[in-house]
Amino acid sequence: MSKRSLRGAARAGCVALLVLFLWAPSSGAVPLRKIGPASVWTDGARYAAFFPPEQVWWPQQVVDERAGRRYSVTPPTVPPGPGFQTPPICRFYAVAGGSVLWSCPFGQPPYLLTELATGVTRAVPGWQKLERSLARFQGDLADLSISVRGFGRRWLHVQANVGWHLDLVANRWLDWHTGTLLQAEPGGRRDVIDLDDPRLAVPLCPPLRRRIERFEGNGPDLVLPYVYERGWLFNAGYSAQLHAIKIRRCGHRRPLVVHRCRYVCTGASFGAGYLTWLDEPKFSIYNPTPISQDQTVVFAYDVRHDRRFRFQANFGVQHPGYLWHTGKHIYAHTAFVPSPTLYVARLPQLR
Repeated sequence: MSKRSLRGAARAGCVALLVLFLWAPSSGAVPLRKIGPASVWTDGARYAAFFPPEQVWWPQQVVDERAGRRYSVTPPTVPPGPGFQTPPICRFYAVAGGSVLWSCPFGQPPYLLTELATGVTRAVPGWQKLERSLARFQGDLADLSISVRGFGRRWLHVQANVGWHLDLVANRWLDWHTGTLLQAEPGGRRDVIDLDDPRLAVPLCPPLRRRIERFEGNGPDLVLPYVYERGWLFNAGYSAQLHAIKIRRCGHRRPLVVHRCRYVCTGASFGAGYLTWLDEPKFSIYNPTPISQDQTVVFAYDVRHDRRFRFQANFGVQHPGYLWHTGKHIYAHTAFVPSPTLYVARLPQLR
């Protein structure tokens, strides 16, 4: 065999070993424990909100896993102060910074905050100023829709859409502690928006940059959902994540390929030092028979220790399409129809 053939065979062997390594778990599969009929929401780091199986508007309990405390929360039913309208109905949106954010679409204001420790509900500081900054987009023929797109320990990310097609016309960032309003996105490609940071725009370490989707027309640029933690940058909205899970890091121009998907990867998220995702078979119109979801594998990658963990459960034919995690646990629950079933496992805490 010639040297060129030997080099080719060696290269092919290396590629095969790399694929085998990326598909194979770094340790045995950890069983996901079946909790029962329920669903969950987490902030990806600290808080977990648990819902009964029949609805996802009002959580039965919010758990602060870092502090080891549990809270019972109820939606607001009275105005947050004089001059405000009584909210007819409020829905849970998120938890951050010790407060629950409620969406009250028919109330004034349309969003309210409830402090977990005291149960006191208040209006979002600066919300009226934010609405005035968007008044120029209100037309006679098209309604203006204002919605919260992100809730962090410090900032709210608000988007304004107009018309039947809900065309994006503006982004706003509101400091929900002080009422400070930013009407233009700070920073550039070498900065990332961090709703937990008082600076909002956090500089990226070289050579990291973020992609900015340019809007076709008169609207603003699209803010992509990047997460930046301790030198690691992840974009969950990147379409290529369906085929391989990748994350970028300081000092490296090429992304780190954490996993090559055996089927299709979904539900990827990054927070508290863990990157989590599902690798699951998908329904096909060419083969409409029910798919056993027992082949679905839940993965977690610890970026701090370069360790990957695999989790599995007997899902049967129920689709485990919802994946959440905190710094201590990983959660998966099945579809809401006919009823969600919740599974949980503890994430390994390496030192």
